[in-house]
Amino acid sequence: MNNIEKININVNKLTHITNTYVVFDSNKIGVLIDPADEVEKIIECINRNKVELKYVLITHAHADHIGALDGIVKRFGAEVLVSKEDYSMLFCDDKNCSKMLGNMDINISHEVKEKIKTIKDGEIFKAGEIRLEVISTPGHTKGSVCFYEANDKVIFTGDTIFSNCCGRCDLATSSMDDMIVSLNKIFDKFENIKNELKVYPGHGQLSSLEVAEKKIKLFLAITKGINL
Repeated sequence: MNNIEKININVNKLTHITNTYVVFDSNKIGVLIDPADEVEKIIECINRNKVELKYVLITHAHADHIGALDGIVKRFGAEVLVSKEDYSMLFCDDKNCSKMLGNMDINISHEVKEKIKTIKDGEIFKAGEIRLEVISTPGHTKGSVCFYEANDKVIFTGDTIFSNCCGRCDLATSSMDDMIVSLNKIFDKFENIKNELKVYPGHGQLSSLEVAEKKIKLFLAITKGINL
């Protein structure tokens, strides 16, 4: 079984908390998911666990999920994986919500830019014993993705699925129509294991997919009049 450590990141000191995850196997080979901010806090976690960092994974390119990207990659030299659709958002303050978050300084250097690779739906990559599948889930952003680890039955959902609702769809490149398709895609894909599948979201508490699905359907029915 792989190890997962959740770091609560206070983004830009706004008490806006984003979940950053360090995932590593029995040989200490690992990945980092959504380096939100507070570079030193993330570095401390990686060093304390003696993790050999292979990849930095981005569920979507909003500022509160990439604030520490430049510092982490410069420190560890890991390759960065982000969807093709969200790649340009990494460098666009008008779309990545950095202004909304207290004018965050999202400065990705040329050195780090050279480390960024784009990923697509269905792609599978490995880091030691960790095996992750990319699942395209547009809605919150056009290029939002989830990362599914089949061995441990866990899914990192970014701002697509929370424990009690889905991500907002009123921002640049957002689409509620796309979100509905993406939610149904996840619910259908994991129908047979939804009670076992652990959801690690971009914000808030962990959940099972079964519990999250029930709450999301209720949330959408009440707030949007949408029945999934």
